[in-house]
Amino acid sequence: MGTLMANLSESDKQDECMAHALELRSAWAHKNYAKFFKLHNLAPKMGGYLIDWFANRERKYALKAIFKA
Repeated sequence: MGTLMANLSESDKQDECMAHALELRSAWAHKNYAKFFKLHNLAPKMGGYLIDWFANRERKYALKAIFKA
């Protein structure tokens, strides 16, 4: 994944869907659940349906983090 991201051109990174995916991946990697779910709601085109596949898992992780805090 890191290799693919490193090989992206600037024009690829400027694409609406790609920029959103990179931002979402960053929020996921930093365990920033608030940003993750905000981006989930703002997903361009039909991206929200793809995120739905793993959103419930991330909700469970977020709840565990909240309960531990």
